[in-house]
Amino acid sequence: MSTIAPSPPTAPGAASTSSQPQPSISPIQPATLRLSTLQYVIGSSPNPSSNNSAILQRLTSAISALETIKSKSGKPLTRLVDDWDSYADLLHPLDPSVRSGREEVWDAKEQATYLLTQYDELKEALRDLTKMETLLEQGKVLDGESSRMLSRAITIEQRQKLQAFQKEVRSQDQRSKTIQQRVLNLVSDWSHYTSTVSQTFTLLDQDLLHLERAVLALERECNPDTE
Repeated sequence: MSTIAPSPPTAPGAASTSSQPQPSISPIQPATLRLSTLQYVIGSSPNPSSNNSAILQRLTSAISALETIKSKSGKPLTRLVDDWDSYADLLHPLDPSVRSGREEVWDAKEQATYLLTQYDELKEALRDLTKMETLLEQGKVLDGESSRMLSRAITIEQRQKLQAFQKEVRSQDQRSKTIQQRVLNLVSDWSHYTSTVSQTFTLLDQDLLHLERAVLALERECNPDTE
């Protein structure tokens, strides 16, 4: 049986407030709520007790939904949730320069003004979230099992075709390298040939010059009077 918390003392001369009902909160109920929540979070209690308040039930529902999302989404989102504290600075919605030790309360007008200034970013974020939700529902992302199933879906015939194509690509590449090397060899041979011919003509010109000088010397010896 829960006890009723005592009413606060009434100041002398003040109006009596005994007619107003006091909240029925047991002194141990906050501790019970904390203990039940911790037991559920760390896994020592599979389900919270049935006599918890609506706040604990909402917390339980949120934790259960989060665990369901983690189990169905795969490793990336699970890692984000598990390391949320590590990414807290990056995930904070406000600029670090405006943070303070106390929370600033904005009225409706200030909130509307801020949202209007962030309209484009919010619209883009909503579009990205919609795409992510669609991909999650279709099982096309964040699902390692789908990736493995896709890998297993490739038939042996398709693998053989892929291997044959890769072999053909390597063959074409080797053929291209061979042709390129042959062209380089032809150019090198042509360069060597032209150099040899040029050198031969130079030697021939020198031999002709020596012959002309020898003939001129013989003519002078045979006809000394012509000088």
